[in-house]
Amino acid sequence: TLPCDDQISEEENLIGSARYYESRLSSHVLEQLLSATPVYKAGIDDFLLTALGLALYGWRRDYYGLRGTISSAPLLVDLEGHGRESDASHLDLTRTVGWFTSIYPVRIDFDEIDLDEALQGGASAGLALRAMKEELRRTSDRGLGYGILRWLNEETGRELSGLPQAQIVFNYLGRFEGSGEGNKKLDGWRLFETGLVGGEDDQARRRHHLIEVNAAIDGSGSLAINWGYHPQAHAQSALVDLASRFNEALETLARHCHEAPLRQKLTPSDFPLAKKAGLDQDLLDQLAGEPDFEDILPLTPLQQGLAYESWSQGEDRVADPYHVQIALELDGVLDIERLRAAFERVVSRHQILRLTLPLSTIERGVGLYRSLPIDWRVETSQGRGLEAILREDHAEVFDLGRGPLIRARVIKHDDVHHTLIISNHHVVLDGWSMPVLMSDLTALYRGDSLGAVIEWRDHLAWLFSREREQSLSYWRDHFSGFERSAALPLAKPQIPTVGMGEYIVTLPEDLTRNVEAFARHNGLTLSTVFEGAFMLLLA
Repeated sequence: TLPCDDQISEEENLIGSARYYESRLSSHVLEQLLSATPVYKAGIDDFLLTALGLALYGWRRDYYGLRGTISSAPLLVDLEGHGRESDASHLDLTRTVGWFTSIYPVRIDFDEIDLDEALQGGASAGLALRAMKEELRRTSDRGLGYGILRWLNEETGRELSGLPQAQIVFNYLGRFEGSGEGNKKLDGWRLFETGLVGGEDDQARRRHHLIEVNAAIDGSGSLAINWGYHPQAHAQSALVDLASRFNEALETLARHCHEAPLRQKLTPSDFPLAKKAGLDQDLLDQLAGEPDFEDILPLTPLQQGLAYESWSQGEDRVADPYHVQIALELDGVLDIERLRAAFERVVSRHQILRLTLPLSTIERGVGLYRSLPIDWRVETSQGRGLEAILREDHAEVFDLGRGPLIRARVIKHDDVHHTLIISNHHVVLDGWSMPVLMSDLTALYRGDSLGAVIEWRDHLAWLFSREREQSLSYWRDHFSGFERSAALPLAKPQIPTVGMGEYIVTLPEDLTRNVEAFARHNGLTLSTVFEGAFMLLLA
């Protein structure tokens, strides 16, 4: 609750009884504040609400402190807006005019913030700003749906009406500027003259809050803040004090951003896909502290499983089944430096190739992307055969936490014979994407230009937009006849071994031709025929 000089009833809290006080933030300080917003990737509304929260916390603490009681509990503030933010709900408002006024509650929780340090512009100012930024982004479409639930749905309306209600409302109206000859200039403009606050409103209408705060940038370039209050609940001196604290908090936040911002300024809402997967501020602080930090994205379910299995092998992971190798014999004159530049551009082109997997990320289902130097090596064969070189390469396990998870080795046999070995962990490449990598690599080596890349982020956004419940429902039905887990009745190996084995079968030419003819006749690819045969085998 807010400090009050006296309690008033709802019947007494009327528009006609309200009083108004206007404060101003100079254009110079406002310019500093606006230039500070990119520091924390925040908007002006994030700064205004953070400053209001700091001002209210300090005002409430000092008010109750004088009476021997200190209250430190989260505050509720109603946010009022024009209701036209509809990005998440995809409402088409292009054929409409005017406001769809929306009001929804926001929780300001600075209980863990060192208030004195924050008001002095220290690290706590940044912590408060980060916390407020995240709180505001918890609600989609700026709370557009809250009014529907509160007033138009009988069941949810009863629930919401029984919760604590905000005693203060805040509205940032944006920028108002005079334009064109003949228009009244807005220098010296006052908010209550617009009719939004006070003005010609119904004097007998009930007010819903003890304090109303309306802010806008006027024609002079300063921030005008109008404070509406009831004189029985608050003396004007109390509102003047609160307004002064608000201005001081805004100045402090601007100074903090320009002089002493936090080293780690990002918040989970800067990574919306990863936030849905489980990214929180503590994990983000840990990951984003890396000097080569680039991005955080969710893992696909398969990636998470592969990473878990690799980590479960232990630190050495010599027998990691997801260490993949491909070896290419290159005949003719090879420009090794040109090939290196092509490989570096491929890694730069495809974000997935810059993935790393610290253990702390796997449980949350996210991956860390880092701008690491490529792992590129050139060496001579020194009489070693290819199998020996591959075994040596496979013994060098990937550091999942540090990366990179792909490397290239050029083995020189003589001036016109080389072998290119590309090794990777399976979480960054699979059988479908390897041809894309090789195609890009050879095109870049030739000097060809490449088209636009399909961003990994876009694929993840599509993947995580799928209806999870529909997929689960399908597989539940698919396996409904199984009462317990099933296993294929394959014979166990007679000699237990550690590592991977490989058995190669070469089809006779006539059988190969028959399979190709069968595929063409039935409009199938060879891959589909082989997969179908394998399914029949397993069945």
